[in-house]
Amino acid sequence: GGDIVFVVDDNMSTLMDFRYKRKYVAGNGADGQGKRCSGKDGDSLYIRVPRGTLVRDTETGGIMHDMSDGKDFVAARGGKGGWG
Repeated sequence: GGDIVFVVDDNMSTLMDFRYKRKYVAGNGADGQGKRCSGKDGDSLYIRVPRGTLVRDTETGGIMHDMSDGKDFVAARGGKGGWG
């Protein structure tokens, strides 16, 4: 599958877009096509958030990243494509 990446969008000012959607999933990769060829990696999912958003771990509540710095944050790395 693909990565899940948080990206700062300075045109956003609230997290209202996230109020009703709780689950985000990146695209699946593809199976390997035989003869030891690897499959295609999945498409990454880019989630736009306002500057200053705190990305938290849902289990511990700890802060994983402060989006105030404007840098993209990869919250979850996708796997590699399948092997043929």
